[in-house]
Formats: sequence, C-alpha cells, structure tokens
Amino acid sequence: STIVKWEMPLTEQELGEFYLKVSNFEKELREFIKNMLGHKYIKRLKSELPGLVEEWIKRKKLDEEWGIEPEKELINYATIGEYILIIQKYSKLFVNNQQELAYVETKLRDFANFGRNPLMHCRTINRQNIIICEAAIKFLRGWMSRKTQHKNE
Repeated sequence: STIVKWEMPLTEQELGEFYLKVSNFEKELREFIKNMLGHKYIKRLKSELPGLVEEWIKRKKLDEEWGIEPEKELINYATIGEYILIIQKYSKLFVNNQQELAYVETKLRDFANFGRNPLMHCRTINRQNIIICEAAIKFLRGWMSRKTQHKNE
C-alpha cells in the first residue's frame, strides 16, 4: 500500500542521496549566478550591493577565527535570501518578467525550506519534503538552463 511507503522513515541511503542532490544543486546555482553576472561578479556586487559582500567577508573571517578552512569563493557564504536579493537586483539578467521572478523566488524558498535548511540544521526530513524540494530543483534547473541558453545565443 502506498500510504505505508509514504509514512515509512527515510533510510540513511535515501537521506544521503537527498543531501547530495541538494548540495549539488546549490553548487550549480552559484555557478549559474556567477556565469550570469560575469567573471568580475564580486567587483560588481561590491559596488552595487556592498552590504552583501561585507556579510560574506564577515562569515569568512568567522571561519578563520574558528580555525575552519575558509571557502575559496565568497559566494559560497551566500544564503538563499542573498541569492534571491541578487536575482531581484539584476532581474533583467535573470528573468523575463515579474511573474517569472515570483516563481523563481517561490521555488528557491521551497528549495530552502524543504531541503537545504532542514539538512543544514539536522531537522526531520520526510518524503513530502523530498518531493517538494525535488520539484523546486526541477523547476529551477529548467529556468537556469533556459537562461544559460539565452545568454549564449
């Protein structure tokens, strides 16, 4: 019966696969944002969204203070809210209209609320979380693919 499968706890393998999907997608998202903004993206963000880059630098310094190997790229310190801020600020690069922007923001929040954040904070994850998060990833990958093709045309 489907209900039993739906309510069964996730196996360690399922959780591990979900973790890899989420972390791989976030890495793709970062690369996409960097690609859309261009190779001097940090310089651009520093001049147009200075508070954002300052936050990333603070987080990097905190890693160093704690004796944690700092990230090589500052964008690795970004939160989902900060990705959304970048996409809003440069909406002409990232979306065709306000409706698409709203969809992208919603799907990024779904990705965060049902995947990234519960995984990062060791919260309970169920099959419903995975389905919602995977649907968000699928939508966002399609969007990123369309935008990348459009940029390269």
